[in-house]
Amino acid sequence: GMVWDHEKLEWLQDGKRKDSKRRKQDNPDYDPTTVLVPEEFLNRCTPGMRRWWQLKSEMFDTVIFYKVGKFYELYHMDAVTAVSELGLTFMKGCWAHSGFPEIAFGRFSDVLVQKGYKVARVEQTETPEMMEVRYKSMA
Repeated sequence: GMVWDHEKLEWLQDGKRKDSKRRKQDNPDYDPTTVLVPEEFLNRCTPGMRRWWQLKSEMFDTVIFYKVGKFYELYHMDAVTAVSELGLTFMKGCWAHSGFPEIAFGRFSDVLVQKGYKVARVEQTETPEMMEVRYKSMA
């Protein structure tokens, strides 16, 4: 099968992860609900994706529904969860990415909660300037 970009990240791999306080997984105080996202990685991200990773670093055990316009989008490991648990499909590309119209949020979030997942809904607050930067960097 497909190997997604997030699966190739050294610092995200099981056994190599650190929590937000830089504790390794074998530390008795390790907090699995957080993950340390390296600054140099964040600096290479678009503003919207940088914000997603910053949120994910504090809610590593939570599926993030990220509002973009009239849609909710799921990225990386959250997209993998959404595809396997909700029957959504992946969008094209080398990074895991899925989404659905905002009207379906209640139904999809309920299904995940019933299956034991934690979910968070994040409203997109990108300014038009940030959007411009994001589209320029994609071109």
